[in-house]
This record gives sequence, structure tokens and C-alpha cells, in this order.
Amino acid sequence: MPRDSNGNASTDPVYVATPGTTIRAVQHNTPIADIIQMLTGSLARNGTGGMLADLAMGGFKITGLADGASAQDAVTKAQLDATLDDLPQLGAWTNVASASTVNLGAQASRNLVITGTTAITSFGTAGASDNVPYLLRFAADPLITNGANLICKGGADIRAAAGDMAIVVHDSATVWRMVDYIPANEAAYLSQSDWNGGVLTKRAALSPSQLAAVLTARSIALGFAYAEYTTQSSVTAVIPFDNTIPLISEGTEILSISYTPKKVGSTIIVRATAVGSSSSAVAGQATVAMFAESTCIATGKLSQANSYTMDTTALSSKHTPTSLSPVNFSVRAGPGSGTLYLNADYAGVGKWGGAARWTLTVEEYA
Repeated sequence: MPRDSNGNASTDPVYVATPGTTIRAVQHNTPIADIIQMLTGSLARNGTGGMLADLAMGGFKITGLADGASAQDAVTKAQLDATLDDLPQLGAWTNVASASTVNLGAQASRNLVITGTTAITSFGTAGASDNVPYLLRFAADPLITNGANLICKGGADIRAAAGDMAIVVHDSATVWRMVDYIPANEAAYLSQSDWNGGVLTKRAALSPSQLAAVLTARSIALGFAYAEYTTQSSVTAVIPFDNTIPLISEGTEILSISYTPKKVGSTIIVRATAVGSSSSAVAGQATVAMFAESTCIATGKLSQANSYTMDTTALSSKHTPTSLSPVNFSVRAGPGSGTLYLNADYAGVGKWGGAARWTLTVEEYA
């Protein structure tokens, strides 16, 4: 065998010539054939032939290498060092106030703390190089508005929270692309999860598909708001007790909540309870109406109860937000005629020691 598995060459002693003996072809042809085979398997110094298999260096260096030029050339250390020196340095953390346009490219650092709560719609165009990453950390909760020039991860608006981080790159002349979003609070991130159709990803023990299955199988609470009214009082502004839809201009507002949705397309359940009595029967019966902005979304009534008693009603409705803008939910009430007494009977006398109350509850679910 010309070479063993370690590349060492050897020959059998039978092929060694002895002085004074006859030289025979059978004794010397085999070693010559082995030499030819070994030379054929060797790499010529002029580079002809090329390698036929991977080359193991055994822990040794390749020295004197020329700089690579073609796509498949090896890279020298000098080339690599020069490339690393040319890479942008992120720099020290630097505060930048949130604004409609936050000019990232105009900042000396690429480690930026975004302060303030003003909604962000653009990262500007000043001084930015394409495909250079910027690391952002949010000190408050501005709304990051998805659009043609600021493409959020998930393709929709994101409501930041203090401590959240994002990685963005300048994609072209006016376009910035968010390549990752890292929440400070993983539990909150999963609660808001698949934000606006998008970001159910990593940094969790489950795979994206497993997390998606969990979120599909159960409703996750995203937000909650509550208001109540406990005063014993009366109102006279009328809401007609007829077959027309109550208007936002009718009756008297008793409760309201301005609620900011956490996710586009979520389910918001709005509930209200009312207790009181109308001073008049039939046409004088009181209407309780629940509104989302100026649209009536549910109704109920409070009748003239028996002497020294009160009536109650409960309302509920579902709302699906189409944006992350605040929505005003309210409860209005008014008699058909006469007077509506709140938390009191039709003589204006309270019951239950002040425990009677009107309530308005807003709950948001993924």
C-alpha cells in the first residue's frame, strides 16, 4: 500500500535490493507502481489538478495567502480585520424624544432610548445608510404606526411599553423596516401576542405554532376598565320611549370610559348595569342606552317600580376595534317623560345604604 490512513508511505522489506543478488522485475516493479500512485495522489505545487477531497490542516495555519477576490476565494485575516473595522459601531445609549418623525440617521449613536409618548410614524431619512441596524429601547409607551415608510414587525401598529426594544434597519430611501421587537415583559407580550396579525414569535418555551394553538384555544385578557356611579340623583332630559334608536344627544350621560385598544381586531366586551325608578308609567318609562362614540350599541329600561322599590337593567355589547385609537364608551339615561331617579325609588328615596350603583365595564380579549 503506497500510504497508510495517516498519509505515511512505507514498503515491504521483500522489495529491498541486496548487494550481490540478481535484480528481478517482480522485486522492483511493485514499489515503482506505488511511487507513481503516490505522486498521482499528491498536489502539484503549480496547482494543476486541484484537490479531490477536503483538506484537513491538522491544526496548522495556511500562511502567505493572497487576499481573496472571487466569491469562492478564501479570506485572509487582514481582509477580515478590515471588514470588521468598517462595520458601524452602535455607540453609547443616547436619548431621543418621540415625535411624529424621529430622525434616526441624524443621531451619532445607533443605540437609542426613545423617550416620550408621542406617536411615531416615521424614522426619517437624514444620514441613514441602507441595511444598517439601529437598536431602540423605549422609555414610555408611544404608538409605533405601521405604514409604507415604517414597516412594523407583524405589519400593523404596535403600542410600545417601557423597556421594550426594537431592531430597525434603513431599507431604502424613505423606508425603515422593523426586523425584530423584544418586549420587556414576556407575559404582556404573549397577552397581546399575535399583535395585529403578526408577532407570535420567539423568546418563549413554546414554538410559534404551539403558541398560536394555545392562543386560538383560549381567550387572553388584554385590558380592563371600570367606572361606577353611586350618587342618589335624578335626571329629566328625555330619551323617547319609542321605536327610534337613542341618540348621543338625548338624555344625560351617567358614565363614560375612554379605552385604548391593545390590538386591532380583538374582541371588546362592554357591560353596564343600572338601578333606579321612573316617576311615570308606560310612556314615562326610562331608557338606558350604551354608546361606542356616538353609536348606540345596547339599550335597556327602568320602569316605574312599586312604591318604595327600584328597577334594574343590564346591558352588554361586543365591539371590534379597527385601530389603536381611543374609543369612548358611555352610558346615557333619560325618562320618556317626568323624572328618572338614579339609585333611588320613584319618590327619590335611596335603598341599601348607598350600595346601589350604576356600573360600566370594558374588557378586551385576544
